[in-house]
Order: sequence, then structure tokens, then C-alpha cells
Amino acid sequence: MVVDIAIPCRGWLGETWGFWIQTGALFASAIGALWIVWSRERSERRRATVDLLIEQLKDEALVSAKLFVRAESSNLIRFLSNKDADEYRQIIRVLNNYEFIASAIRERALDDELYKRNQWTIVVRYWQSLEPFVTELRRQDQHPTLFQEFEALALGWKKRPLQVDKDR
Repeated sequence: MVVDIAIPCRGWLGETWGFWIQTGALFASAIGALWIVWSRERSERRRATVDLLIEQLKDEALVSAKLFVRAESSNLIRFLSNKDADEYRQIIRVLNNYEFIASAIRERALDDELYKRNQWTIVVRYWQSLEPFVTELRRQDQHPTLFQEFEALALGWKKRPLQVDKDR
């Protein structure tokens, strides 16, 4: 005569230990996949930021426009009188460049930390030079949101300046 003796193999909450091991492995895999996606996204943002910085150095028209704005920074408003002039177009080129970058940072397409470490002084100084021009352009065009992303970026960075790197 054969006697079947079943030993209950119950673990936690009435489920077997195998079920919980399998569930734990699945959960750990999901966490790992999320970490990989997050890490890759951050890496791609940094790569895009580095690529942008390199391309800006190669863009001769942008470099020239930035040099013009820096040289004329004390009185850029006078160039608002002729919107067909090359000077006006150079100022708008610089503004559009920083507006694009600020929007990309806001949408997390570019890495804010990396760009800030590299460009904090430049962005804040350009905004200070261009603010009177933008204010007057907004008034003339009755368009209060012109270049608001650039303004928000520069003013936000000014409130939170770069910290001294203590590892040096």
C-alpha cells in the first residue's frame, strides 16, 4: 500500500516561495529596464548638448552675429528702426539661437547642468545686453511673449549661479 503524504509548501500570503521568487525577479527586471532607459535618456541629452556646443562654434554666421551683439551691446535698441538691416538680422539670429536652446532645455532635450556649467556667464551676459532690445521689440510688436524662454533661462540661472567646484 502506497501512502501519499503531501507536505504543504506554502510561503507568504498563501503563495508558494517559487511564485514570490519569480515575481521578485520580474520586478527587479522591470526596475533594471527603467534604470537603463533613464540612463540612456540622460546620456543622449548630454551628447546632444555637446554636439550643439560644437556646432555653434562651427557656425560662422552665428559666431559673427554674437561678436556683433557683444560689440554693440550698449545700444542695440537703435537697430530696431530698420528691420531689413543686416544688424537687426544678426541680433535676431542670436536671440533665436538662445530661444531655441532655452526651449530645448525646458523640454529636457538638452542637459541643463552641462549647458549651464559651460555657458552660464555667456547666457546671462547676452540676456543683460539684449533685454532692452527685447523689451522694446515686445512693445513695438505688441507681443509680450517674444523670447520668453531665453529670458526665463537667463533669469533662472542668475538666481541660481554656478557654485564653486570644491573638488579642485
